[in-house]
Amino acid sequence: MVKRIAILFVALFGLFILGGCTQESTGYTLPNLVGMTETEARSSFSGLPITLIVKTEENESVETGIFSRYGGDYAAGDEVAGGTMITLYFALNYPKLPDLTGMTSSEAQAAMTSAGILFTVSICTDNTVEDQTFSHYGNGFVIGDAITVASTVVTIYIGYNDPKLPDLTGLLKAQIEEVLEEQFIAYQFAYVTDDAYAEDSFANYQGYEIGDFYSSGVVTVNLYQNTFTSNETSLFISQYVDGGNDTTNQAIDIYNPTDAAIALADYKLVIYANGSDTITYIIPLDNVSLAPGETYTVVRANADAALLAKADLTNANLIFDGNDCIQLVYKNGTYIDTIFSIGNMSFLMDDEVFIRNKDVVKGTRTFSLSQWDAYIPTYIDEVGQFPVDKPTTLTFEFIDRPFGDPLGGMTKVTLVYTYDGDTAGFTPGFTDEARVRFLGVDTPESYPIAEDWGLEAKAYTTSVLNAAVDIYIQSDPNSGATDNYGRSLGLIWIDGTLLNYELVRLGYSHNYLGTDCKLVFGNRYLYRWFQDAEAEAIANGLGIHS
Repeated sequence: MVKRIAILFVALFGLFILGGCTQESTGYTLPNLVGMTETEARSSFSGLPITLIVKTEENESVETGIFSRYGGDYAAGDEVAGGTMITLYFALNYPKLPDLTGMTSSEAQAAMTSAGILFTVSICTDNTVEDQTFSHYGNGFVIGDAITVASTVVTIYIGYNDPKLPDLTGLLKAQIEEVLEEQFIAYQFAYVTDDAYAEDSFANYQGYEIGDFYSSGVVTVNLYQNTFTSNETSLFISQYVDGGNDTTNQAIDIYNPTDAAIALADYKLVIYANGSDTITYIIPLDNVSLAPGETYTVVRANADAALLAKADLTNANLIFDGNDCIQLVYKNGTYIDTIFSIGNMSFLMDDEVFIRNKDVVKGTRTFSLSQWDAYIPTYIDEVGQFPVDKPTTLTFEFIDRPFGDPLGGMTKVTLVYTYDGDTAGFTPGFTDEARVRFLGVDTPESYPIAEDWGLEAKAYTTSVLNAAVDIYIQSDPNSGATDNYGRSLGLIWIDGTLLNYELVRLGYSHNYLGTDCKLVFGNRYLYRWFQDAEAEAIANGLGIHS
């Protein structure tokens, strides 16, 4: 009886120490470890005479750290003898570089963050991918590579395309320059002759096609040129009327300087309004012939009756306000004369009448303000006429109002002393602190330190004032009668000649007469006279311009 109890105890004790493995008469049964961690799996073999070898392997069907399989040919349920070496494999799945093809920078970054991979972003030039999308991984990595070290930082490259050569069809030279410079494309122009197309319009690229990638170097852009633009053009704009902000009085004169009649149906006016680089208005001309030496007048349809009476053609689209490019265009699209350049935003011809200099004999494809003389906006006497004689002499007109009158006035005075080239004292009432500072000029100083041309300016002013028979000082209502120092501000008339104007014309001073001075002489604002005076001094290299 005791012997049986001992045998039973041994049998039970043997079952107890087997743990998860079942002992049968021939060995031990391998347990099912599916879903177990390494710790849990080892517990299943605790106390058994089996040697365990633990390894890892990639198995995406199992979560990292979970049992993957038995090694060799073993499987759960197999019987093994005590002392057997069993290999247990656990899943170790490293993050893999995702396929970022077609992703933007933000999309690629989100994908890398989701994958748990450290990264940095850089850019590169890559014309093989869509602009600003994923190009490649750096450091030799490729899509699908496993990142086995958690601290590894992978560089994502976002590919930027080189600029593509744009379609410039229909654009003119100035517009082409703007487009190419905005895209940082280096260029040069060459010309091909063809009268079927507008001069300076786009023909093609040399050695490239529209849409080709541009990386570096100078691209040659072919422009069309016409055979006739190298000769004198047949027509030109001879007058420009802008009657001011409060009116719709606007007109354009077209003049035929040739010795043959010209068919106006071959021409049109185009307007690029308010700095636009595309045509805003097109004004076809009548199907009539313009005789040699004759002028054709286009007037805005709702202008005043006096201006409409001068019209050969009225058109509601003759609209401009001083910063508009106006071109006279031939039938092939070539402009043969222009006011301003395409894209102009400067108000240079605003609220005045401008008449072309009488020595102009042809149109120009490059605008020059110096070819135009400005008149007050109500001066329409010469509309329809060309050439027009420009007044060359400022005419003295007595104003029967005292100096300082709110409307401007004039006072006869006698010279007391000359203080400087632009300052003098007169009587009655214009000495000491009230001495007269000449309006619109500022001659170089003669004292205490003599500046260049300061002594010459003072000597000139002194000589003409000392020789004067009649001296009048005139105030300008817009400039005021005094300056900030209490000095009187005035125009100095010496025997019918305006001293201020002469100081500018002879180069003793720059022009400082502001455009707010609206005094009028010869149907021109006084500030226009002063502008012409300085231009004359510069052209002749006089005084301070020498």
